[in-house]
Amino acid sequence: RGAEKTPGEGKVANNVIYDIVTNKGFTSEVAEKIGAKMFRAVRANLALFSQKQQRFLQDDDCRLVQLFGASRRMAGAGGADAGGGEGGEGGSGEAGVVAAAASSSDADGMMARVREFA
Repeated sequence: RGAEKTPGEGKVANNVIYDIVTNKGFTSEVAEKIGAKMFRAVRANLALFSQKQQRFLQDDDCRLVQLFGASRRMAGAGGADAGGGEGGEGGSGEAGVVAAAASSSDADGMMARVREFA
């Protein structure tokens, strides 16, 4: 459907994923729970993106952060985060490992949305 794929791998190129997740239309009409999962999946996989892309994906100018990052921080601060825990320090240690494992299914859901959007 027009998405670039890496040669021989059948995977979508990272820059295409970046273009999609930063497109305002990608986050429009997304339920809070799904948006929060997409946000967590992107954050858990930041290493896939260039340094410049990583900075934007963590910036308040990023639509994904605007819509779902603030609610994530507020839920974590209130102890009401049902997602189980990356902790407030960037998801290091055991909590980061657990969050990364849980984000695998989140990433699958996000990739399904990417394929629909592309």
